[in-house]
Amino acid sequence: AVVRQYQRRIFILSAMDIHTGNYRKINVQEEEKDQNSVRSFYKKLISLRKEKKVISDGKIEFLFRKRPEVLAYRRFYGNEELIVLNNLTDQEYVLRVDTEGYRKLLGNYEGVKAGNGQLTLRPYETTTLEKIQRQSTSF
Repeated sequence: AVVRQYQRRIFILSAMDIHTGNYRKINVQEEEKDQNSVRSFYKKLISLRKEKKVISDGKIEFLFRKRPEVLAYRRFYGNEELIVLNNLTDQEYVLRVDTEGYRKLLGNYEGVKAGNGQLTLRPYETTTLEKIQRQSTSF
């Protein structure tokens, strides 16, 4: 039901763009120029999927299942691990997530609002955190 709701919203927004003339500002030519565009975001995502086995072949564990405001999961494959967090609301949402030992891999906002075992997702934020691989030293 949530997916259908968002599909309808995307269609309605697209139809509104055509009707209101936003297509003159929001179009492929403009998206190609903008490193922060939706097009650029998906190009990065597709590139990462090809590059990282954890995305294409990793196992998945859903997190925060009792919170419909958030779609969150952990992907893991061998020694690779990702945590993907999506805020499905127009409000900030605070989660108890320890981000120690992770770095931001991809997201639709600059930086990550995290500290003291908490992470704040901004409205409609999606962020992917990658576990930092420890370099083993041999003596």
